[in-house]
Amino acid sequence: MRSRREGWLRSVLWGGMSSRRIYAVAAMGSVAVFLVFVFVRGYSARKPSSTVSLIGAPGALLRDATMSARVPFADALADAIRSDGRITVTVHVGLADARLLPGAASKFLNGSNYRTNLCWGALYGVETHMANAADWRRCYTDSGDGNSIIRRVVFHRRVVPTDKWLALGVVEPFDVYVLACAWPASRVHEAMNAPIRDAATAQPLFIDIDGLQIGFGGASAITGYLGPNAMNQGYWDPLNGLVMAARREQIGLFYICSMSAVYLHDTLVKRGFYPVLFAREPIVPEAYLLDGMLKALLQGDLDNGFVESAAAHYAKYQKGTPIARARHILFR
Repeated sequence: MRSRREGWLRSVLWGGMSSRRIYAVAAMGSVAVFLVFVFVRGYSARKPSSTVSLIGAPGALLRDATMSARVPFADALADAIRSDGRITVTVHVGLADARLLPGAASKFLNGSNYRTNLCWGALYGVETHMANAADWRRCYTDSGDGNSIIRRVVFHRRVVPTDKWLALGVVEPFDVYVLACAWPASRVHEAMNAPIRDAATAQPLFIDIDGLQIGFGGASAITGYLGPNAMNQGYWDPLNGLVMAARREQIGLFYICSMSAVYLHDTLVKRGFYPVLFAREPIVPEAYLLDGMLKALLQGDLDNGFVESAAAHYAKYQKGTPIARARHILFR
């Protein structure tokens, strides 16, 4: 009796199919169910969740796009002058010693005494030369930051726009302030890192000058280094560990030290910085090079004008170096 009922039920449900056909249909059904499950699972996985964070570190393509969208250097200078009536430059000066600058007269190589040091207090040192031969007004001095820097000086010049500045839309007189920071020879590694840190992190240093809060460091349009090149004794990556700030404007960088173009130029240009002045061969790191570079800035003679003006000063003070040779030594 039971077998008859089972046979009748099988005939109702399967229409008299053979066992082989029944198994085939069942298998096809299982496959269909599996495919539906996979489709639904995949769709739900692709569907964004409301709890997923969209915040993350920018990738290489986004960083490259940001750098390419920066306001070009010349336009950034003109914008700063029109909005603030001034631009600032920061120069970190590494004091020389016999280890870092062999061959120079020993009386100029006390790496902890800025007063007599070749790069600071000597005749062609930054503070002496800028205040005397270069006709800059020394408007601020202090004894450093209480940490690594042992002397700071700010120089000032008032600028009447030249034709080149007028072409950039600068029609009113403006001010240029230069902050020079003296670092002892024992901290030259830090001094060489400092301009890149300024440009990369955009952290400003404000100094009260004539009742105005003037921004230097990360607020400067140009930042750089003058002094012995400690990388000649062992290279390190000055960008290691730095988090690059998203800057709207392109910042100028210079390194007035021996072989700086070899060690630093390509790396910094690839990071989107504007190359102001570098050296591809050994040089004497003295302030007339800085003076020449800054004169090009005052004239609005940018780009290769920085090299041309600095080379003219180098040839003037280094009597045995023709101008053509100086142009080859310097680089941007």
